[in-house]
Amino acid sequence: MLISFSVANYRSIKNKATLSLLPVKAFKELPENVFEANKKIELLNSAVIYGANASGKSNLVKAIEDFCNYVENSTDHKLNQPIKIYDPYLLDINTESSPSEFQFEFIGEDKIYYNYYVKFNAEKVIEETLNYNPKGQKVCLFTRKTDKSVKYNSVVRGERKSIEARLLRNQLFLTKAVNENITGLEYAYSFFTTKLTNIISYKYLLPFPFVSNYLAKFFTESNTDEVIKLHKLITSCDTGIVSFSADKINNENYTYDNIDISKTLNSEVIEKLKSEADFEFLTYHFLYDGNKKTEKTKIFRLERESSGTRSLFMLAFSIVDALENGGVFIIDEFEQNLHPLLVEKLIKLFHSPESNKQNAQLIFTTHNVNLMNNEIFRRDQIWFTEKDEKGETILYSMADIEGVRNNVPYDKWYMSGRFGATPMVNDLNVIYYNDGKKKK
Repeated sequence: MLISFSVANYRSIKNKATLSLLPVKAFKELPENVFEANKKIELLNSAVIYGANASGKSNLVKAIEDFCNYVENSTDHKLNQPIKIYDPYLLDINTESSPSEFQFEFIGEDKIYYNYYVKFNAEKVIEETLNYNPKGQKVCLFTRKTDKSVKYNSVVRGERKSIEARLLRNQLFLTKAVNENITGLEYAYSFFTTKLTNIISYKYLLPFPFVSNYLAKFFTESNTDEVIKLHKLITSCDTGIVSFSADKINNENYTYDNIDISKTLNSEVIEKLKSEADFEFLTYHFLYDGNKKTEKTKIFRLERESSGTRSLFMLAFSIVDALENGGVFIIDEFEQNLHPLLVEKLIKLFHSPESNKQNAQLIFTTHNVNLMNNEIFRRDQIWFTEKDEKGETILYSMADIEGVRNNVPYDKWYMSGRFGATPMVNDLNVIYYNDGKKKK
């Protein structure tokens, strides 16, 4: 369970920005949106981020996604290879070559508090520290600084010195140690590799023919309870779909309906993906005889479904996985291709103790002001991103703004500019004469 995430000197984020899921104790609204993470810590089950286009919302999501990939794959870095995640703020000469900093506070599956901090530049990890709090006091599991030996706690056991000697400057000790059977760090590592992995950004999705294969594989690997819940979720969303399945495909003869993927990917990548595709996701719709529904069904390939239905499937698999296993689901632009009422319904799955028994969490960005509602979110769940005159992303919560009570119309106050984080739109008529003719 995520407590907070902080990042500095990454893309548009220059100074430290922190997204916290700790509730404000003085706020009493919507108690069902708060859960007990362990005996000492309560957490929020969701956070929503608003802001103008290009204000940095997507960069926050990408920062989490990039860091999780780094934790999982840092040992793939070869000698002297640049650290791929390094992407500093470029609009200040003092930061374009300065280190980036990432920090996560979280509750592991062992119900213990962890704090993981990493500081790095393009060439090397400058500092890496993992603390935890097993019995009410902070304990350092390990700390590592450039060109210095790693300091360990006795809880960390195994061939530590051997691993340390082979650890490259661009690799994370956490990754190296866990993958080489060092014990005592498993819960921290698994948080990034199993609990913080449901991250969706529509900007980076592959074409849907390949998503069909991804969904089909997910479907075949899911347990019975997950499939039943997925079926209930999809069929209750007015898609016309009555069932779905995964079908084995013949790669050589497989074609894609109505999608010219050659415009998106080069031929080499297409052939690689096709060779790896072994399943296809299929949907079933009732057939009608005039106005009469028959017992027969028609099979559709995923490409024939609407963009909204395809988006729903992508979301539904991750949502069910998070709710069943207690993960963190993060999505950029939640409202993409989906009706606002459907988005609200999906959000409330995380807010309901009945559907969210594993205390899954939802973090998402959106422009949908209809969701900025005191019947859906607490003030400490609503966040904003705003860029200053230097292009730097500033992150803040509605809870940070004085004078905002829980009975005010959040959406109207936001649209009127009282919370900031709205676009400054110049008069678009300046490119036209008054008579409507375009300026030359």
